[in-house]
Amino acid sequence: MCPITLVDSNCKDKINTNEILRKESRFVNSVFNGKHFVVGQDYAKINIVHVYGELQAFAIGSDILYEDIHRLNLFPELIKAACSVLEAWGESTLSATLLHLRSLD
Repeated sequence: MCPITLVDSNCKDKINTNEILRKESRFVNSVFNGKHFVVGQDYAKINIVHVYGELQAFAIGSDILYEDIHRLNLFPELIKAACSVLEAWGESTLSATLLHLRSLD
């Protein structure tokens, strides 16, 4: 088990000591541009959704040019918005691959 370290000294919140779910995700359903998986159960159930081509769908559904939707999607990068990032790799994952989560705060 790796020790928990605080990377950002500006973070004044509590360190998350919740146990990492190490169970394999279960496939639920798919559509032409995405897949739905779940891991855990009951109150600890987490939905994992992979969606492909969503910016194009926004453009079609809103009658806004794809290029404009793409530019809006880049806005958080331009203003240096903060994100929470979690990564796990190697023996920390069941598949021994890299898992990456990014959440815009």
